[in-house]
Amino acid sequence: MLSTYWWLLVAHALCDFSLQTEIMAKGKSRQYRAEPPTNQRYFPCWPFWLSAHALIWGGGVGLVLGATAGAIGALAHWVTDFAKCESRIGVIADQALHFATLIALALVFGRGD
Repeated sequence: MLSTYWWLLVAHALCDFSLQTEIMAKGKSRQYRAEPPTNQRYFPCWPFWLSAHALIWGGGVGLVLGATAGAIGALAHWVTDFAKCESRIGVIADQALHFATLIALALVFGRGD
């Protein structure tokens, strides 16, 4: 189980920090208003960015625990980040909920290694 949780933490670090671009981090909030770049007519709205980020995070979980765990993780991540973007929770609570999600997923879907 410790090995599984280790790889989930690695996936979390990569997907929640390294693979989350600046525009994704800002754009996933309903409060962020941006104009499209000069050569572009359309700029994706907040559900696009939030969903893309949650899918990347769920993909990291899925690589460790399988597609079902990844899908559940993506949904949990979406809800948690939405709450953070709405200022209903802070950064510490956001990360604590992400870690709790990883623990729950590891317990339910872990391979017992």
